[in-house]
Amino acid sequence: MSLTGRIAGPLLQVPLQVTIYQGSALLQTTSVISDQFGVFELNDVPDGPLTVRMKYAQAITVQATDGNLWGMPTYDFGLLPLGDVNGDDQVDVVDFSLLRFTFGNMTSCATPASLSLPCADLDANGQTDIVDFSLLRASFGRTAPPLL
Repeated sequence: MSLTGRIAGPLLQVPLQVTIYQGSALLQTTSVISDQFGVFELNDVPDGPLTVRMKYAQAITVQATDGNLWGMPTYDFGLLPLGDVNGDDQVDVVDFSLLRFTFGNMTSCATPASLSLPCADLDANGQTDIVDFSLLRASFGRTAPPLL
């Protein structure tokens, strides 16, 4: 079985880590790269009630459960909540401090194809600037959802 998903945000063509669970049991972990429209496809997805969790390095994990996944051509995972500078699945004062430390500097840490953490260049434009601060601010206080 295959599942087509879509993400939204300022970065669309990005590497994603996808983890599939059945209940609390881990079934599969895979990496995919979304296309220029934010669309990706997962092949060999097991049948049954599933939870699909998706993570981009600088975003908080998003997830979908079985009732939402099947029966539509593409599942929309929505906006990736960017701001997780250190990759710990929460946007907090640590992320803000890392952004503040590099604010105004040119950086090559974030490109859609290759990303090193921690990296405060959330929009991958080559510098840590007000756009990155705005993206972090929009997600400040958020954490990954609990595994359902």
